Amino acid sequence: MRLKAPRKMADIGVSLETCVLCGFGQNHSQEDLLDYFGSCEDMLCAFKELGVNFVEIRKVSYGENTNALKIACQTVKNAALDVHLYINQTDKVYANEFCDYFEQIGSKLVFIMQGISNRKTLFENRQITSSIMRDFSDESKRRSLDYMFYLEN
Repeated sequence: MRLKAPRKMADIGVSLETCVLCGFGQNHSQEDLLDYFGSCEDMLCAFKELGVNFVEIRKVSYGENTNALKIACQTVKNAALDVHLYINQTDKVYANEFCDYFEQIGSKLVFIMQGISNRKTLFENRQITSSIMRDFSDESKRRSLDYMFYLEN
């Protein structure tokens, strides 16, 4: 009898906003979602049982108050899920400022970044985006931060 290696499932994730992960809704849909599950913790447990591996926190902007983001990240980690931060990339943030800000939240983070789109040509947009991501990555390595960067197309 020949045993088959178990198939690895693709990573499955859900996108949520910081406020939901902090346990409150900013609109009726978010409040209904939390009411349905009873609490944020119960919701994340139910997602994990369904095969969810990570939570992508949406609408993260550099420079905002880190307290809510810290709570949201810790809530996800407490549920034994990975955290992906979906951030709006800007060419006005230097690598050291970026790492100073996100180092307050954690030393192991995954970032999903949108490309710069304010240049005249697609080539210029891609060039500046890759330069910024390389700078962020180099600075995080220099600080021994376990940061991973992914570009959303």
